[in-house]
Amino acid sequence: MSHSSAGRLKSAALDFSDVLTIAREHWQDQKAEEFQKQRIAPILRSVETACLAMDEMAQIVAQMQRECGPIREE
Repeated sequence: MSHSSAGRLKSAALDFSDVLTIAREHWQDQKAEEFQKQRIAPILRSVETACLAMDEMAQIVAQMQRECGPIREE
């Protein structure tokens, strides 16, 4: 997954999470908790779901190429 789109998305999400961790060191009130639960957590779950789907699609395409041959440009 290192150079794939899913890998880049996952890496960006991890970077984002790291920045949020640093921000949360200074922002520790109720609004921070609400923001985390209502905005950040759903985004990170969606990214994880998207990465899993992208990886699965890549496997399917690879299997299709093995079984049918490479895609030809007309």
